[in-house]
Amino acid sequence: MKKEELIQTIKTLLESMPMLKESLGISRTNKVKLNTLIKSLNTLPLEDQKLIAYKYFENKKNSEIAILLHIEVGIVTRKLTKVVLDIGHMVYGFEDEFFNEFIEVDETEKQLIDRAVAYAINKMKNKYKELIP
Repeated sequence: MKKEELIQTIKTLLESMPMLKESLGISRTNKVKLNTLIKSLNTLPLEDQKLIAYKYFENKKNSEIAILLHIEVGIVTRKLTKVVLDIGHMVYGFEDEFFNEFIEVDETEKQLIDRAVAYAINKMKNKYKELIP
């Protein structure tokens, strides 16, 4: 799945989440996606949870969210894209472009996976460096 497709898929899933939760005829696949989405939302920092809640559950405009969170509108837009992409990674895994960075001509599949895992671990360490001793 491409990055933009991943972002759009998660946005659509977030927008339809209230309806999916109330639906009795929800498919098993959608239940799994919904549960994974809820778990991923619960792992987000509180400010990111608020951002998603305001945008997708309370249908607030970015300008309204900016006022509520005391940040600029441009930051709201960037943070929403980043948070939605992070959620997409938790629900669906990494987008195709992520792996394109790692492809080398003579690299074996195991080497590619090892390098991708090391890259992901390093990104997570940087993201949560204050929590890691």
